[in-house]
Amino acid sequence: MDIVLMNEVVSQNPFRNVDKWPSVMTNVNVTLQLTRPNLPDIAEWMMRERLNTLLKHHAEENAAALKKQVCVFVCVMCALLHGAIICCMFLWCRSGTDEEYKEKKKLLQDISDLKRDGDKHR
Repeated sequence: MDIVLMNEVVSQNPFRNVDKWPSVMTNVNVTLQLTRPNLPDIAEWMMRERLNTLLKHHAEENAAALKKQVCVFVCVMCALLHGAIICCMFLWCRSGTDEEYKEKKKLLQDISDLKRDGDKHR
């Protein structure tokens, strides 16, 4: 989920044009539905919150948090959307591989740069 979100943010750069956020949300949800048809749609605010959390950990160079937070996000999402106490997507929760971590780290650096550049244009 994180990599799908980050790729879409890099592709559309909603920091330069905030009107792109709904399109980011739609594309992420469509992509996730292709692989996880039972996954509920993720709201725009949840995506932004997740991205902010990832960027915070990236800035703090918190590798452990970047590797393990996929499960936490999905569980919180399920709890918010369905009132579930236990995540209905528990089997999907897992730590990322080293390859995924490297990809995440590069994408987060790209997003940090986009965000910084977007802040300069406001």
